[in-house]
Amino acid sequence: MDHYECLGVGRAASPHQINVAARFALWRNGTNALECRRIMAAWFVVGDPNRRFDYDFWLMCNPGPRDTFVPVERKTATGQVP
Repeated sequence: MDHYECLGVGRAASPHQINVAARFALWRNGTNALECRRIMAAWFVVGDPNRRFDYDFWLMCNPGPRDTFVPVERKTATGQVP
């Protein structure tokens, strides 16, 4: 589970949406200390623009096991390539 899933927002969420989602998640899981720590850690990374940029770059370079990509087919050129 990445930080965006922990907060329940998409990767294109605005800073306001991230803050609202973090507050709602804390309110919803207020009695579970472990879940609150996880939410605060996610908000610490995704809530700051610089850390979020680094985290998004890291996610882009290190896809998770559930992220699937369409394989690229290698084909030979049928005509002349300029």
